[in-house]
Amino acid sequence: MRVPINTIFLLLFSILFSNCDKKDTNEDIDNRIYSQIFQTIVDSCVVIKEPVPNPNLGHVVLKEYENRIKNAFERKMLIAIYDTIRAYDKTKFENEVAKSSLNLKWATSDITNLVIKCDDYQVKSNVKLVRAMSLPSLDKSYAENKSWENYDELENLDAAISLNRVLLDENKTKGFLQIGVICGKLCGQGFDIWIKKENNIWRIIDIKRTWIS
Repeated sequence: MRVPINTIFLLLFSILFSNCDKKDTNEDIDNRIYSQIFQTIVDSCVVIKEPVPNPNLGHVVLKEYENRIKNAFERKMLIAIYDTIRAYDKTKFENEVAKSSLNLKWATSDITNLVIKCDDYQVKSNVKLVRAMSLPSLDKSYAENKSWENYDELENLDAAISLNRVLLDENKTKGFLQIGVICGKLCGQGFDIWIKKENNIWRIIDIKRTWIS
């Protein structure tokens, strides 16, 4: 059976129109940005426990120590990501806008939490990302005020990272965000991060630590 040419034309037109009308959601945008900058976050904000050097370093010992340092940075890393990109209430939004020096306006959508899509995050082969919800001992360790070493599933965990919504300027070429990096009991840091879009890729241009414990 032949399909009338006008039917085919209308079908193609509807497909093209629907594709053109489709826009990225805030969730898509935030996850795309975090995907492109996450390895830099790991490199800059996750504390690597370096081996303690021998005070009586000879040539052989020094070489061994250099190798241990290299292995510390190249070893397999396990990073947990909390499952929600946290939103801002209006007061916090206004405070962060002032801090970030970006020309932003409050929108009711900014109070909406977003879902992490870390399966697509671009990281080195030695970095494994897991969702925090897959590690029930993580919340348990906080509730019981115990070190990660007391829980088998946290034994090899390097850090747990929480992400906040990305604040973008009107042109969507500059942005500001905040993260928290937990490394165990009474061990953590918070960071303000400024980003910029260059050649269609988001890059971190400045990081400032805001708290430490």
